[in-house]
Amino acid sequence: MEKDDTMIAAAPIRFYGKDIAEMPFFATDEAFRGKGFCRLFIGLIEQFLLNLKVKQWIISSTRESLEMWKEKFNFDAIIDRGLKRKVASCNMLVLPQVIRLHKKIYDVQDLNMAQIPEE
Repeated sequence: MEKDDTMIAAAPIRFYGKDIAEMPFFATDEAFRGKGFCRLFIGLIEQFLLNLKVKQWIISSTRESLEMWKEKFNFDAIIDRGLKRKVASCNMLVLPQVIRLHKKIYDVQDLNMAQIPEE
């Protein structure tokens, strides 16, 4: 993310088909922290993944930023065994002392349920 040719934030994203998108790290320039750019950028990435119909978004978090990802961006620990196996089968970047979190992005079943009119 740039503003007036100045780099504000950056995040690599790797895709594993439509099942998983991985964001191994996220960085915001110190001068722009606390000004809403992270929230804006994460929102843009989420909308992009939704448009691509990616099912799960996997991120790596340090213990220090764990609550931020959970509370501000609705990420959660990976507890589903099927998702754990799928993540383990991907060639993801593994950084020391990080915790993997996930967020469900696109679910056809949820979309179908949302379109069923109530009687």
